[in-house]
Amino acid sequence: MELTDFILHAQQSCPNALVTIEIDPIKNTVKIQWRWDGESGEQLFERAILFKELNYDEAITVFLSRCKIAMDALCD
Repeated sequence: MELTDFILHAQQSCPNALVTIEIDPIKNTVKIQWRWDGESGEQLFERAILFKELNYDEAITVFLSRCKIAMDALCD
């Protein structure tokens, strides 16, 4: 899964969701946050991956796929 596919899926899953990608050079991470208003108020989902793992396409694909699965479960 590519980043654009992930963002499009996030928008389709929950149209009022805000997807944020945060790069933290101090922690050497990239973090994805996904916020939306659910039945119990604002919801937040976030996951992070280390910079060094971004060198491996498989790691990126697995990371984004796991985020997608978690978001699907939360939005249902």
